[in-house]
Amino acid sequence: MYYNPSVIVNKLEQELRLNYDDIVHYVATARVRVNEKKIKSYLDKRFQNENSELKEKVDKIELSNNKTSGQISAKGINELISYKYYFEPYTLEYFKKTVRIYKKKCNNIIKIINGIIDGNIPREILQELDIKVSKNGNIIMSDILRLTEPLVYNFNRLKETVQRANKLETYYEYKLSLDSIRNNESNVEVIYPSEELQNIHYEFEGERGFVPYTKQQKLLLKKQEETIVSSICDVYKNLK
Repeated sequence: MYYNPSVIVNKLEQELRLNYDDIVHYVATARVRVNEKKIKSYLDKRFQNENSELKEKVDKIELSNNKTSGQISAKGINELISYKYYFEPYTLEYFKKTVRIYKKKCNNIIKIINGIIDGNIPREILQELDIKVSKNGNIIMSDILRLTEPLVYNFNRLKETVQRANKLETYYEYKLSLDSIRNNESNVEVIYPSEELQNIHYEFEGERGFVPYTKQQKLLLKKQEETIVSSICDVYKNLK
């Protein structure tokens, strides 16, 4: 059964308890507003208030090393205590990039929804995502859910990330460095959400935030994989 595209907006407003225009506006304006200077100032003041004696010792070491007072290195006196007050630059970069990714995913889905509502969405996008739109511009419920559910998920993740990133306390409680990621033998990209709208590798229980593949899309992907495998086998046969 086909439904008027306005159902998409109604469903989003119910799920997120926001007006659709407010949803769009939030995605457009969401960003990390704190910066390195504010974070360092907060950590410095907190260090002074919570452990002034240790801070005084650290300041002397930093001053002797011609470094900024109050910003401690990974080495020095009572490292485990003082590290809590250290600004780890990659933490801020992580939040900024994560926000950019969630914004991009939300914006891409919003563009698709707006295109369906306005009736000007390119036919190739509908074909690529296997979205069924009737001649009078209506859409089936399964496709409504395929668009609204990942948008709700990514919007909520965006909101949570922005709120966390803009709290100065976060940079005291949470540290992320490139060295720690590499020491765990991890690729840096694995800590970030995927930027793709669809990804066959995430088509399993528990993974959300992607536009689900339809049965038709899965069949097409399977045929493509079979073609690739067949081509590789032919290459090996010719090598003999």
